[in-house]
Amino acid sequence: MLDKEPFSQVLRSADGYAARELLDTARNRLSAAQVTALESVRHDSGLDTGMLPSPFQGQLNNALDISGRVMTRLLTR
Repeated sequence: MLDKEPFSQVLRSADGYAARELLDTARNRLSAAQVTALESVRHDSGLDTGMLPSPFQGQLNNALDISGRVMTRLLTR
């Protein structure tokens, strides 16, 4: 069984990369409930899904729109 501290830290931080690392390296020492929790963290972060979660996609689109307007303004001076 895996020490609870690394598992707890990953859940508290909701760090998808750390969750993926624990799943890849310590799955055989995790309980079924821990695997499920870590898979949820990984999925919610958007890792290994092939797409960004909606809130992040919206933020990225907004940032791209702003940067496009700034670049246009700078290049048309």
